[in-house]
Amino acid sequence: MATDAATHKTPRERGNDSRLDPLLNWDILKDIMLYCCMEDASRISRTCRTLLQSAPRVLLSGLEDEFQAVALDIHSHLPSFHQFMLSGRHDCFHLLRRLRLSSLRKAHRRRSTPEDDVRTPLVGILQRTTKLEFLGLDDAEILEAEEGERTLLTTLLRMKTLRTLQFENTCGTTFERLRTMEAPLTGIYATFGLHGAHDVLDPVRALAPFRTSLQVLDLFYVMLPHGDVDVVYPQLTSLSVRYCTTLHLQSAVRCFPRLQELRFKLAHWEPGLDQGVIERHREQNAASQKCHTWPSLRRIRSTVIQLYTLAICCKVEYIDACEMPLAATANGRRLAAVLADARPACLALRLQSPGFDLMSLAKWLTPASDGLRALKLHIELVAEHGQDNPLIQINTMLTTFTELHLHCLDMHVEWESGCDHHSQATDSPDGRDPSGQAALEIASPSSCESGMRTIALDAAKLIPTLRFVAIQTSHAGNAKLFEISDGAGGPTTSSDKTLVKLSAESRGFEEFYNSIMYKPWVY
Repeated sequence: MATDAATHKTPRERGNDSRLDPLLNWDILKDIMLYCCMEDASRISRTCRTLLQSAPRVLLSGLEDEFQAVALDIHSHLPSFHQFMLSGRHDCFHLLRRLRLSSLRKAHRRRSTPEDDVRTPLVGILQRTTKLEFLGLDDAEILEAEEGERTLLTTLLRMKTLRTLQFENTCGTTFERLRTMEAPLTGIYATFGLHGAHDVLDPVRALAPFRTSLQVLDLFYVMLPHGDVDVVYPQLTSLSVRYCTTLHLQSAVRCFPRLQELRFKLAHWEPGLDQGVIERHREQNAASQKCHTWPSLRRIRSTVIQLYTLAICCKVEYIDACEMPLAATANGRRLAAVLADARPACLALRLQSPGFDLMSLAKWLTPASDGLRALKLHIELVAEHGQDNPLIQINTMLTTFTELHLHCLDMHVEWESGCDHHSQATDSPDGRDPSGQAALEIASPSSCESGMRTIALDAAKLIPTLRFVAIQTSHAGNAKLFEISDGAGGPTTSSDKTLVKLSAESRGFEEFYNSIMYKPWVY
């Protein structure tokens, strides 16, 4: 920080004194602390009294992202953090809202004396927090203590402000021990060990003590029930199950009748799954919907094949099928079936070419063409030997989109080639090849951006309803977002289309990114 003598100098005197460092206001330094690691932020806070007094509020409650938390490594951070919280200089326990603890397994297994037990300082902190809402433990085995050593467990049971728990290495008895918690939990994020490390359990019954309050579940390595289920989660709106051994639609609908977001990834599925198994699962799930449908569902995320087997026959606003790329045109039939079942307004796909024929995509999108308003494509191209530019395929693909009624088109294109792309060049000054197709020259960032603008303009001319185009390539860094203008006055034709490049401050930027496609997933 600047000295008093420096602060009383006139601007001219400061300008003539090259020895003086540039001044930074303390509020700017406070913001800098938010982006520093804990050690560096602590060092900054000790440079002046003002920052030292403001450090607790900045470091403990200045986390804007709901998934951020104060992260403590038990070995590296806990002793100093414990001293900081209990030093008497700060009354800051009410500021600690989100806490994530790591290296618990190592600390728990290496303790040899009572002084080495990490429970003692942890309990000292947790007992004094008055507004802790989120707690993450990277090893839930620390709660599996012997009789007489359950101080940490008892502390958790009495914490009334907790709303979300995040546990790793969870076993079947973990939540059984927590069944008498006083806090109404609204979110649980739990990993039940690596696949095969524990017996796969049914989370619906294991988490039943919290069923009336839970709104979000994010689970790894579990088995959802099959058949009649008498446990209902009436408030649950977001469910993520990854590496799940089964997912039977009828049982899921009964357990989670108000679900709005679903993400699932089945274990031991794809590639190489027997085609007969896929068709039998689809038939069973389709038949079950004669009795039960899922009208509350709004967004779903999985692979095309697993969505095909789920056979959800109700309108879903957003389908994200980017979990695994479509690498074979044969799966286009399954994509069309999924779109016919769910009729989404927004769709995200990941494609691999030449395995998947990009020219066939529009045909498979036909079942949803009337209602599809936003399309997000992540395209992985492998350029064939001697091909001038792989992105010519993108322009060719766009010529098949004329019957779609898209408002937003977002394309992320990346490619691999044995050719030296940096030696490629086109003869046309507007970035087109002699045949008139858009070619993306990647010799420099400026020419790359020009090529992306050319492709965006072609998309605007080929798709009459298009309002926004976003393009990103593996060679150009950040995405370029364009708003489409019809020109000034009078009726327009496709040749009148112009592009307006949008920035974060542009009028249409917020409108584009606030569409349902870009709302963050809860989990």
